[in-house]
Amino acid sequence: MAELGAVSQFPAPPHFYTLYRDGPSAGPPPPPAPADGDLTVLGAPFSLKEPLLPPLEVGALFTTGPDGTIDAKAELLRLNRALLVLFLELLSVLVDQPTAYAETLTRVICALQNMQHLVNVTRIQQARATLEFTLQQQIARKRAALDALRQTVAGVRERLGAAAAALAAAGGDAAESAPKATAAAAAAAGGAVAMDTS
Repeated sequence: MAELGAVSQFPAPPHFYTLYRDGPSAGPPPPPAPADGDLTVLGAPFSLKEPLLPPLEVGALFTTGPDGTIDAKAELLRLNRALLVLFLELLSVLVDQPTAYAETLTRVICALQNMQHLVNVTRIQQARATLEFTLQQQIARKRAALDALRQTVAGVRERLGAAAAALAAAGGDAAESAPKATAAAAAAAGGAVAMDTS
């Protein structure tokens, strides 16, 4: 008959818990700083030297301001209208001259690539706006929690003050709440004092 052993109901802690037995400072050192802007993201090498935005491989159909800024919203709306016109033109070409669709299809692809490039341009701003919104929501939740805590503390202090006032009005301080001596004990104590003085 095999000998039965005790089986733990919970799994054992991970092996690296021993690294932190003396506090967080006893753990492994932090990872080294990226050298020359090269680092690993999700297991794949990533270089900070390369531009985050891929270049536009076709001709730009949008206008850029003198300071290099792009009104992405207005340009996307304009390109959307142009894309609808190009799509209708492609349909008419496919109906009238099916063999001459290549040029119109190239223009449609060019418009789509321009729209994709403008969407990629706005991703950085979108990420910043999302982070800002998230932080604002966290701050609002913390402020609401602090206000609720302050109101709770104020209510408790008010109740404690009311209880202390009621106790003082009822004559419930430490000297008055002590047990009072009975009349016989007081008389006996008085007689003992009189005998000592005589």
